[in-house]
Amino acid sequence: MQTWIDLKFADGEYSFRLGLPQIAEIERKCGAGIGAIYARTLRGRYGIGDDEIMPTEADYRFPELVEVIRQGLIGGASGVVDKMEVKVSSVRANDLIDAYVLGISERRMALRQTWALAAAILAALIEGYSPPKKGEPGESPATPKKSSTSRRRSPTAR
Repeated sequence: MQTWIDLKFADGEYSFRLGLPQIAEIERKCGAGIGAIYARTLRGRYGIGDDEIMPTEADYRFPELVEVIRQGLIGGASGVVDKMEVKVSSVRANDLIDAYVLGISERRMALRQTWALAAAILAALIEGYSPPKKGEPGESPATPKKSSTSRRRSPTAR
């Protein structure tokens, strides 16, 4: 099981990896431990699909989402754009964040997408990720389901 993940983002597919230097930088910039950031990011997420989130229960902090994505790009250090390998430096990571996460153009991701991306990066780090083998469906990063004590259905609900 690996602790990084390759995901479509911005203009291509990028590797997102959080090593110890990236984790330390996230914690420093956000003033919280990685566990607390992960917990806040997952609140309101019960899986990876759009129908498995409850935005009204969300507790993420936008600067934390941004920093997780930025540091994931820096730690991953690579991507594929137009079928060409690209190196990702801190400068390129900042440019991608500015254009696709912080920007005010049509390229900007919706906040829901930003939230999902940061959650996937953190889940890969903390829970692990098994990429698909050729010809097999992939196992997505573990996103814990809410315990049975919350969001209970009525016994009469169908």
